[in-house]
Amino acid sequence: MTTPSSLSGQDELKTDIPHTEPLSESASDKFEAPETEKFKPGWRFLAAFGSLCIITLMAALDATSISVALPVCP
Repeated sequence: MTTPSSLSGQDELKTDIPHTEPLSESASDKFEAPETEKFKPGWRFLAAFGSLCIITLMAALDATSISVALPVCP
């Protein structure tokens, strides 16, 4: 149950959020984002990425084979 004193405390905590006006068209024309270049990976990037993929696959297979090959204590 809320009391009048708790309601007044909540009203004091609320702050007014200022409303902003949208930018005019002339202001948005001034700040155009530069065009970004497309990512074109070279052979070095592809070789490094491929090696990391193969190493990750080998580590996953190694961890799987170790957990299967461990002896179980009777």
